[in-house]
Amino acid sequence: MAPGVELREPDEADWPAILALANRSVQAVLGAGRQDEWLRNRQRPCPVRRHVVAVEGADVVGYAALEWQPSYAEKSYRLFVVTAPEQLARLGPTLYRRLEGWLAELGAVNAWLVEYADDEPLFAFVAELGFREARRFRLGSGVECVVVGKRLAGGPA
Repeated sequence: MAPGVELREPDEADWPAILALANRSVQAVLGAGRQDEWLRNRQRPCPVRRHVVAVEGADVVGYAALEWQPSYAEKSYRLFVVTAPEQLARLGPTLYRRLEGWLAELGAVNAWLVEYADDEPLFAFVAELGFREARRFRLGSGVECVVVGKRLAGGPA
């Protein structure tokens, strides 16, 4: 774990800080805009969601989650890793290890993320973890997104 960082489940008071962090995480991505809808989606009921905040002192410095919806393939979970871009190398591994533990507990076969195509730091980070591009699509705003996925050790070859 990153020194001085505590992981805990988010509480209601954390959501404004999580939104600020999400906005900061994509501030260099042209056309990303504010992440209010992203936050609302993380707060909506979900059949399976596990999430955590990384806290340093009194500050929320990271957020990670996994989600499963009925529209997803069985045992396939969408992941989220959110930090300030300059903190991804320091905090990303700690957050991802927590996600890996949950994926193992759930018997997950696949994990995947969706991100703006221009978020190069996040793509470099997840590529090191074994995630590979699966497809691209454009949002209604015209911003390109990429889906990356990874077959997990617990899944069939």
